[in-house]
Amino acid sequence: MKIFRFRIVIVSLLIFTIAIVMFSAISGFRPMDYQLEKYGISAFRQALKDPESAQFRNIKLVKSEQKGGLYKGGYVCGEFNAKNGFGAYGGFHRFYVHVGARTRFLIPLFGITHWESDMGFVKENGSLDEKISSLKSFIDRCAQP
Repeated sequence: MKIFRFRIVIVSLLIFTIAIVMFSAISGFRPMDYQLEKYGISAFRQALKDPESAQFRNIKLVKSEQKGGLYKGGYVCGEFNAKNGFGAYGGFHRFYVHVGARTRFLIPLFGITHWESDMGFVKENGSLDEKISSLKSFIDRCAQP
């Protein structure tokens, strides 16, 4: 009789634990916008010559993909100012980076997986065609739908 009660208690606790994990995975442990913005800035910063000196402003996330509640993706867009090869700031330039995130294995305890791709910025020097092409790329990615 005691063994039967013990088994019922163990099974009940197991079911309760599974229910809590599933509920938390579905309800709110998904990537947040500010996490994607922070990750996008961090990824772009690492591509610079002097990452610690970079300044950012007018940061926004333009959501382009959302597949279910546990996956988000889009473009982090804004302006950056970084030091050039002479150690002086070159002025603010527009940038974009495509980022995505999803909850690992549908269980938030395993964390969130991030990735980035399609990184670029608007070129201020070069031929007129290069400037226009880089500006079009920025507008295509960062204009609100």
